[in-house]
Formats: sequence, structure tokens, C-alpha cells
Amino acid sequence: MTSRDVTIAGFVVIGLTMLILLVAGWSGRLPRVSDVVDALLARRATRVLVVFVWAWLGWHFLVRTG
Repeated sequence: MTSRDVTIAGFVVIGLTMLILLVAGWSGRLPRVSDVVDALLARRATRVLVVFVWAWLGWHFLVRTG
């Protein structure tokens, strides 16, 4: 199996996964993204973790000038 075959297979898997999630979303079996975010941010520990991750990303990608 060549790397081209692996790449094509990977895109097929991603496409099928997207299609399955789309159909599951239409059927109402999946919660909305806003519901998931609200549930995650209801806990204080998660909000603190989000702030630390955001600060880490900002420090490593925006502050460093090279």
C-alpha cells in the first residue's frame, strides 16, 4: 500500500465520518455544539483550564518574536 493509497483511504474515512455525523445531527441524536459548550463551562475547573490553555497558546504563538 503506497502513501497515496493511505491518503485516499484517510480522506474516505473522514468523509464517511462527516456524513454519519451529519445524518445523526439531522435525526436529533446529537446535542448541539452550544449545549456541549454550556455543559463543559458549567464547572469552574473547566473554565480555569480554558483560561490557562488560552494563555499558553497566546504565549507560545503570539508573544515569541523568534
